[in-house]
Amino acid sequence: MPYASDFGLPSSHGVYVYDKVSEMWSPVSSLRRAREGFSIVYFKNTRCSACREFDKYWTRFVEITSARYADTDFYLVVCGWFAGDCNSKYAKALFQIHDIYASPSLLFLYYDGKSEKIIEKISGVLNFKQLEMIYEIIRTLTFGLNNNISAP
Repeated sequence: MPYASDFGLPSSHGVYVYDKVSEMWSPVSSLRRAREGFSIVYFKNTRCSACREFDKYWTRFVEITSARYADTDFYLVVCGWFAGDCNSKYAKALFQIHDIYASPSLLFLYYDGKSEKIIEKISGVLNFKQLEMIYEIIRTLTFGLNNNISAP
């Protein structure tokens, strides 16, 4: 198991998924979902002081939200300093594919059973309440749009 930070997050370069049963982060080679639902991807740099600040909010958010929503998966993409300092080819590629040039960054994805859509990308330190509020809004808007419900 890779070295973990003070908040239980792996610090080795790579891509990880949160296992809700073991409550641990496990290495993965794909962000692809097998069923409908959301994926929230946290892009982190090990040399990023803002990421270390964000970690405490992210960890709590993942623990609480994963218990609340079975349709949501949580991923962690770790490099040293963006794609320029990364020992993981897959993590490096994800930083590049998703144009991640600020950290911490979150990517909110939704898979409708046919295709995956990027819902939102947010950079910067968010506290727990902000994370919770943003995700609730994203869920509401995504389900509303998928059900052809228009906002007033």
